Amino acid sequence: MPFPKRETNKVEQTVPDFTDVGGTEATPSGDYLHTSELLGVSFIVVGAQIIQGQRYGTEYAIVEIKQSMDGETYKWRTSSRVIVDQLKRLQDKFPFRCTVKRLGNLHTLASAKEATA
Repeated sequence: MPFPKRETNKVEQTVPDFTDVGGTEATPSGDYLHTSELLGVSFIVVGAQIIQGQRYGTEYAIVEIKQSMDGETYKWRTSSRVIVDQLKRLQDKFPFRCTVKRLGNLHTLASAKEATA
């Protein structure tokens, strides 16, 4: 259920805004690519490290990717359960080409043959 949109009333206008109280938007930490940057883009997975999160106990992956085998290596961090499971199953098959697809609210690795870039 999406968060309901409401009309702003006079009382709500007296509550200070996020930026008025010193809030700043978060910026990505480190040099990790965001999943949205990889949607529909063909890349090569050269390695992945599956890590058990300490706070919530869920797994996430730090994935090393390249655009070409002789290209620069980039890191991508994902907590997508679907992608983490795919990487665990394919750990002995690195390197391979793929892309990221969005299926509703989920992200999945998919064939690079269908990538648009």
